[in-house]
Amino acid sequence: HVQTEGFLNGMVTLGKGGTLYGSGQVGGVSNFGGLVSPGNSPGTLSIGDGGFTDVGGTLVIEFGLSGFDRLLVEGPVNLDGTLIDFRFIEGFAPDEDFEFDFVESLDQVLSLNNLRYSITGLAPGFEFSVAEGSDGRLNFRALNAGVSAVPEAGTFALVAAGLLGLVLVRRR
Repeated sequence: HVQTEGFLNGMVTLGKGGTLYGSGQVGGVSNFGGLVSPGNSPGTLSIGDGGFTDVGGTLVIEFGLSGFDRLLVEGPVNLDGTLIDFRFIEGFAPDEDFEFDFVESLDQVLSLNNLRYSITGLAPGFEFSVAEGSDGRLNFRALNAGVSAVPEAGTFALVAAGLLGLVLVRRR
Protein backbone atom coordinates (compact mmCIF):
# COMPACT_ATOMS: atom_id res chain seq x y z
CA HIS A 1 0.00 0.00 0.00
CA VAL A 2 1.36 3.37 -0.99
CA GLN A 3 -0.07 6.67 0.23
CA THR A 4 1.35 9.87 -1.16
CA GLU A 5 0.81 13.42 0.01
CA GLY A 6 4.12 14.70 -1.33
CA PHE A 7 6.34 13.82 -4.23
CA LEU A 8 7.54 10.31 -5.09
CA ASN A 9 9.92 10.64 -8.03
CA GLY A 10 9.98 7.01 -9.15
CA MET A 11 7.60 4.58 -10.79
CA VAL A 12 5.05 2.80 -8.62
CA THR A 13 4.15 -0.76 -9.63
CA LEU A 14 1.09 -2.38 -8.09
CA GLY A 15 0.11 -6.03 -8.21
CA LYS A 16 -3.09 -7.74 -7.13
CA GLY A 17 -4.06 -6.41 -3.70
CA GLY A 18 -1.82 -3.33 -3.97
CA THR A 19 -3.21 0.16 -3.35
CA LEU A 20 -2.08 3.66 -4.30
CA TYR A 21 -4.00 6.61 -2.87
CA GLY A 22 -3.46 10.22 -1.93
CA SER A 23 -3.17 13.71 -3.32
CA GLY A 24 0.54 13.83 -4.08
CA GLN A 25 2.59 13.21 -7.18
CA VAL A 26 4.36 10.07 -8.44
CA GLY A 27 6.67 9.65 -11.44
CA GLY A 28 4.53 6.98 -13.10
CA VAL A 29 2.18 4.10 -12.28
CA SER A 30 1.89 0.54 -13.58
CA ASN A 31 -1.11 -1.21 -12.05
CA PHE A 32 -1.63 -4.92 -12.64
CA GLY A 33 -4.72 -5.80 -10.60
CA GLY A 34 -4.39 -3.31 -7.76
CA LEU A 35 -6.46 -0.28 -6.78
CA VAL A 36 -5.69 3.39 -7.52
CA SER A 37 -7.73 6.01 -5.65
CA PRO A 38 -6.83 9.67 -6.29
CA GLY A 39 -7.16 12.11 -3.43
CA ASN A 40 -8.27 11.83 0.15
CA SER A 41 -12.00 11.72 -0.39
CA PRO A 42 -11.79 13.49 -2.82
CA GLY A 43 -8.72 15.07 -4.44
CA THR A 44 -6.17 14.95 -7.24
CA LEU A 45 -3.38 12.45 -7.82
CA SER A 46 -0.73 13.71 -10.24
CA ILE A 47 1.36 11.27 -12.26
CA GLY A 48 4.50 12.31 -14.12
CA ASP A 49 5.68 11.58 -17.64
CA GLY A 50 6.09 7.88 -16.80
CA GLY A 51 2.35 7.73 -17.47
CA PHE A 52 -0.42 5.57 -16.08
CA THR A 53 -0.89 1.97 -17.21
CA ASP A 54 -3.67 -0.14 -15.70
CA VAL A 55 -4.28 -3.74 -16.74
CA GLY A 56 -7.17 -5.40 -14.90
CA GLY A 57 -7.04 -3.07 -11.91
CA THR A 58 -9.51 -0.68 -10.33
CA LEU A 59 -9.61 3.10 -10.55
CA VAL A 60 -11.80 4.66 -7.85
CA ILE A 61 -13.27 8.08 -8.63
CA GLU A 62 -15.24 9.81 -5.85
CA PHE A 63 -17.77 12.58 -6.34
CA GLY A 64 -18.70 14.47 -3.17
CA LEU A 65 -20.07 17.73 -1.85
CA SER A 66 -16.49 18.78 -1.02
CA GLY A 67 -15.15 18.07 -4.54
CA PHE A 68 -14.33 15.35 -7.05
CA ASP A 69 -11.42 12.97 -7.65
CA ARG A 70 -9.14 13.59 -10.58
CA LEU A 71 -6.20 11.77 -12.12
CA LEU A 72 -3.84 14.22 -13.84
CA VAL A 73 -1.17 12.47 -15.94
CA GLU A 74 1.72 14.15 -17.76
CA GLY A 75 2.41 11.05 -19.87
CA PRO A 76 0.20 8.58 -21.73
CA VAL A 77 -2.77 6.79 -20.15
CA ASN A 78 -3.35 3.11 -21.01
CA LEU A 79 -6.38 1.39 -19.51
CA ASP A 80 -7.07 -2.25 -20.42
CA GLY A 81 -9.72 -4.25 -18.57
CA THR A 82 -9.88 -1.54 -15.91
CA LEU A 83 -12.87 -1.28 -13.57
CA ILE A 84 -13.70 2.38 -13.01
CA ASP A 85 -15.63 2.53 -9.74
CA PHE A 86 -17.59 5.79 -9.45
CA ARG A 87 -18.44 6.45 -5.79
CA PHE A 88 -20.89 9.15 -4.79
CA ILE A 89 -20.11 10.28 -1.25
CA GLU A 90 -21.25 12.90 1.26
CA GLY A 91 -24.83 12.71 -0.06
CA PHE A 92 -23.83 14.14 -3.46
CA ALA A 93 -26.15 13.25 -6.34
CA PRO A 94 -25.52 14.74 -9.80
CA ASP A 95 -28.11 16.65 -11.79
CA GLU A 96 -28.89 15.63 -15.35
CA ASP A 97 -26.10 16.74 -17.73
CA PHE A 98 -23.55 17.08 -14.89
CA GLU A 99 -20.10 16.61 -16.48
CA PHE A 100 -16.63 16.20 -15.06
CA ASP A 101 -13.23 15.30 -16.59
CA PHE A 102 -11.88 12.70 -14.16
CA VAL A 103 -8.76 11.67 -16.12
CA GLU A 104 -6.55 14.02 -18.07
CA SER A 105 -3.45 13.08 -20.06
CA LEU A 106 -1.39 16.18 -20.78
CA ASP A 107 0.36 14.03 -23.38
CA GLN A 108 -3.12 13.77 -24.97
CA VAL A 109 -2.69 10.03 -25.43
CA LEU A 110 -5.43 7.73 -24.20
CA SER A 111 -5.55 4.03 -24.99
CA LEU A 112 -8.80 2.51 -23.69
CA ASN A 113 -9.80 -1.15 -24.02
CA ASN A 114 -12.44 -3.30 -22.31
CA LEU A 115 -13.35 -0.75 -19.63
CA ARG A 116 -15.92 -1.71 -17.00
CA TYR A 117 -17.86 0.59 -14.69
CA SER A 118 -19.61 0.43 -11.33
CA ILE A 119 -21.60 2.98 -9.33
CA THR A 120 -22.05 3.18 -5.56
CA GLY A 121 -23.89 5.73 -3.43
CA LEU A 122 -26.81 6.37 -5.80
CA ALA A 123 -30.25 4.77 -6.04
CA PRO A 124 -30.88 2.30 -8.91
CA GLY A 125 -31.89 3.81 -12.25
CA PHE A 126 -29.06 6.31 -12.58
CA GLU A 127 -27.62 6.43 -16.10
CA PHE A 128 -24.32 7.91 -17.24
CA SER A 129 -21.83 7.91 -20.07
CA VAL A 130 -18.06 8.04 -20.23
CA ALA A 131 -16.52 9.67 -23.27
CA GLU A 132 -12.97 10.10 -24.50
CA GLY A 133 -12.13 13.60 -25.65
CA SER A 134 -9.67 14.32 -28.43
CA ASP A 135 -7.71 16.42 -25.94
CA GLY A 136 -6.65 13.49 -23.72
CA ARG A 137 -9.54 13.75 -21.27
CA LEU A 138 -11.92 11.10 -19.98
CA ASN A 139 -15.30 12.64 -19.19
CA PHE A 140 -18.16 11.47 -16.95
CA ARG A 141 -21.66 12.71 -17.87
CA ALA A 142 -24.94 12.13 -16.03
CA LEU A 143 -27.74 11.20 -18.46
CA ASN A 144 -30.41 11.68 -15.79
CA ALA A 145 -30.54 13.11 -12.28
CA GLY A 146 -29.11 10.88 -9.59
CA VAL A 147 -30.76 10.20 -6.26
CA SER A 148 -28.46 9.74 -3.29
CA ALA A 149 -28.67 6.31 -1.68
CA VAL A 150 -27.65 7.86 1.65
CA PRO A 151 -30.79 8.46 3.73
CA GLU A 152 -31.39 12.01 4.92
CA ALA A 153 -30.99 12.71 8.64
CA GLY A 154 -34.79 12.98 9.05
CA THR A 155 -35.18 9.43 7.77
CA PHE A 156 -33.25 8.07 10.74
CA ALA A 157 -35.48 10.01 13.16
CA LEU A 158 -38.63 8.61 11.53
CA VAL A 159 -37.31 5.05 11.67
CA ALA A 160 -36.30 5.46 15.33
CA ALA A 161 -39.73 6.88 16.24
CA GLY A 162 -41.46 4.00 14.45
CA LEU A 163 -39.34 1.39 16.24
CA LEU A 164 -39.97 3.06 19.60
CA GLY A 165 -43.71 3.02 18.89
CA LEU A 166 -43.57 -0.72 18.10
CA VAL A 167 -41.70 -1.44 21.35
CA LEU A 168 -44.29 0.53 23.38
CA VAL A 169 -47.23 -1.21 21.68
CA ARG A 170 -45.68 -4.65 22.29
CA ARG A 171 -45.19 -3.95 26.02
CA ARG A 172 -48.95 -3.41 26.51
